Amino acid sequence: MWAVLILSCYFSVIAFAAICPSNEISDAIRQAAISSHNNFRSQLAQGQSTLRGGARAATAKNMYRLNYDCAIEATAQAWANNCQFQHSTSNFRNGAGENLFMTSAVNANQQSAMTQAATLWWKELADFGGISSSDTTLTMSAFNTGIGHWSQMAWAKTTTIGCGVKSCPSQGMTIVVCQYKVAGNFINQPVYEIGTPCQVDRDCTTYANSKCDTTTRLCFLGNSSTVIPAPPSSPSSSPPSGTCADLANNCAANSGLCNNNLANNCAANSGLCNNSNYYDLMTQKCALTCRRCTPSNNNNNNNPAPTCVDSNAASCASWALNGFCTSQFYTAAQKQQYCAKSCNFC
Repeated sequence: MWAVLILSCYFSVIAFAAICPSNEISDAIRQAAISSHNNFRSQLAQGQSTLRGGARAATAKNMYRLNYDCAIEATAQAWANNCQFQHSTSNFRNGAGENLFMTSAVNANQQSAMTQAATLWWKELADFGGISSSDTTLTMSAFNTGIGHWSQMAWAKTTTIGCGVKSCPSQGMTIVVCQYKVAGNFINQPVYEIGTPCQVDRDCTTYANSKCDTTTRLCFLGNSSTVIPAPPSSPSSSPPSGTCADLANNCAANSGLCNNNLANNCAANSGLCNNSNYYDLMTQKCALTCRRCTPSNNNNNNNPAPTCVDSNAASCASWALNGFCTSQFYTAAQKQQYCAKSCNFC
C-alpha cells in the first residue's frame, strides 16, 4: 500500500446545510472531501501553495469555497459503484468535472482514501508545475505535464462538489470519484485570477450576491441548498461503432481544440484522452489514439493499431512493480508513451 503524507487541516470544517440521505458513504467521508478541498483552495488563495521548484503560486482573487452537493454525490457514487477506473461520460455526470483516484488497498479506510486522493491530486502542482507565479492559464502543454487533477480542484469558478467511494475486491482496488460544478479544466482558460484574496463581500465578483469568508479568504454563495434526485440509471460509455479510427470530422463547436481536422491533432492532444471535459469528444473522434477500440471495430487496415511495446523496455517491468501504471502522479498519456505494454494499454 502506498505511503503518503497527509496534510493537516488548519481551519475548522464547514458544516453541511443538509446531510445526504445516502448511507453508502459516511458524513465523515463527506467532511473529509469538503474540508480537504477547501483547505487547499484557501492555501492557494493566500499564496501558500508551492510550485515545482519551490516558488510560491500567485495569490488568488475570486476563489470560491466549495459547497457539498448531495445530487452530485449520487452521480459520483453511482459511477464509483461500477468499479471502472475510467471517466464517466459528460452526459452521465450532467456536465460536471471529474477526478478519479485508485488505491491498491482493497479494504482501505474510505475516509483515509478520500483524504489521500485530495492530497495526491493537489500534490501535482508541486510535482509538475504547469502554471507560473505570473500566469495561471491552463495551456495544452501545461495540462500535459500532469496537473489535471490539481487544476480541477483549484478551478476558481467551481462552487460545488460531491464524491463517492467504493471498495472493489474483484478489481483489487478502492476507487474515489469526485465530481465538480461548474466543471474546470478548459484549455487556454485561467485556473484562477491572480490578485488579492477577498477581505470584504464586494471583493467577490464572479457570481451575484457573493460573500467573503474572512477567515479562509474564500468567496462563497449564500444559497447552498441542494435537490436530491433519484439515483441515475446504469452508466455506459462506448467508442464509436464501425471501423475504429481517428475520425476527420470538422469540430466547429470545439475549434479551439480541434482546429479543422481532429484526426490530424489526435496524437498532439492525446493528453486529453482522460480529461473529463474532453473524454466524450476524444472517444468519438480519437478512439484509436485513446485506445478505446473494441475487437468488433478495431479492423481498419488503413489505420492499424500501433505496435504494443514498451518504449523504455529496460525499466518498465520494475516501474510497473513499483506502481508506475497505477500512480496518480503520471498521466495516462505518459504511461502509454513509455510503458504501453507493461501497463496493459494495448
